[in-house]
Amino acid sequence: MSAENPRCTAIKAGGGRCSLPAQPGQDTCWTHSRETAEQRKRNASAGGHARSRRPPTELEMIKGQLRTIAGAVLNGEMDKGTAITINQIFNSLLRSIELERRLDKHDELMERLAELEAEVERRGQGVSRGWGTHRTA
Repeated sequence: MSAENPRCTAIKAGGGRCSLPAQPGQDTCWTHSRETAEQRKRNASAGGHARSRRPPTELEMIKGQLRTIAGAVLNGEMDKGTAITINQIFNSLLRSIELERRLDKHDELMERLAELEAEVERRGQGVSRGWGTHRTA
């Protein structure tokens, strides 16, 4: 940090010194300033606080990269052929994400079905392999 932008003097919960720049004319950053404590509290209670701290999902990262590529093409920083190739790769990635999602859902449903069948067996009602038919005791 330069003398114009000194580092925050606050000590974090883990014992290390904050690495953010101090606010102009202060010795702490916005996060550690006593003057911004009330605003931070309001922001946290207003919602979205937890979302801003979670890492972006794979889908969110891909969307961001696609926006960057689109902007680069529109600004003339990337040729269309390269963008088309990258887009095809992303489409393959998105298809694999969707397939993975469907397989996870299938596995979840099969597990739930097995649990339900086991519960029916436990109760002594019996289940045949045909859908909609039950054995009578």
